[in-house]
Amino acid sequence: MKNPFHLTPAPRTCPHGDCGKIFCDVIYKHGIIFCPHCQKSLLVNPFTPDLQQMTFWQFVKYFTKGFYKPYVICTGIFILIYTAIFAFADLDKFNLTTGFWVAVIVLIMFLFFVAIVAIENNLRYYHAYKIKNKPLIKGVDNYDDIKNDFNISVAHDKLATSFDAHTPYCPHCQSQRFHNTADDDYVCQKCHTKSSLNPKLKKTNTIQFALNYTILFLIIRYVSSDFHLFIYILAVFVIFLINLSINYYWCKTPKWLP
Repeated sequence: MKNPFHLTPAPRTCPHGDCGKIFCDVIYKHGIIFCPHCQKSLLVNPFTPDLQQMTFWQFVKYFTKGFYKPYVICTGIFILIYTAIFAFADLDKFNLTTGFWVAVIVLIMFLFFVAIVAIENNLRYYHAYKIKNKPLIKGVDNYDDIKNDFNISVAHDKLATSFDAHTPYCPHCQSQRFHNTADDDYVCQKCHTKSSLNPKLKKTNTIQFALNYTILFLIIRYVSSDFHLFIYILAVFVIFLINLSINYYWCKTPKWLP
């Protein structure tokens, strides 16, 4: 019998010509994703020239299609909270018994338990879920070459602040085997080329972080006075515009210094 809490990710096809096999799970090591069959690296949603050449309106469509869900979910949560506030405002008139509230608490605990079981059953597919609906391009690294090189993990942790997960690769040979140097450069372990990250990317992340958390701080302060649904929906829209603008600037900014 199929476990209802076990959700297998959608199957993907390995882009390597000498493999081409279908897989649901992936191998993850030191920030790099590998095909479980040929054990060769996969570039997940890499930054390609097509993205850099997009016009603003093309990028709006691309960004909205790929990232609309979190904003829709946040808006839906605010609407549910707003509805709950009005729905429960006059509960005292119904003279609800202790049994009713006990039943509500039991239901909440049951749903919490179901969520924990579902998460535990699907943790093994964590990295497979993260590449869902994202383009996969064949990489040039082999699992055996990197599995014991922990310096690669350190470099990818630092690059994670400027790139999407599993995205950074050497601009010269497409390898993801980076080592971070003392002067904060990155040396490819395949072609041994040193590359310097564009400092504008760090400034971009700082600005995005500051603006988003400023909006969230203002929302939290506003909660203490009153709840106005329009203000919250407007805040979600403002955060969407901030992230859209910052990501467009990120796409137009060269990732590595020449």
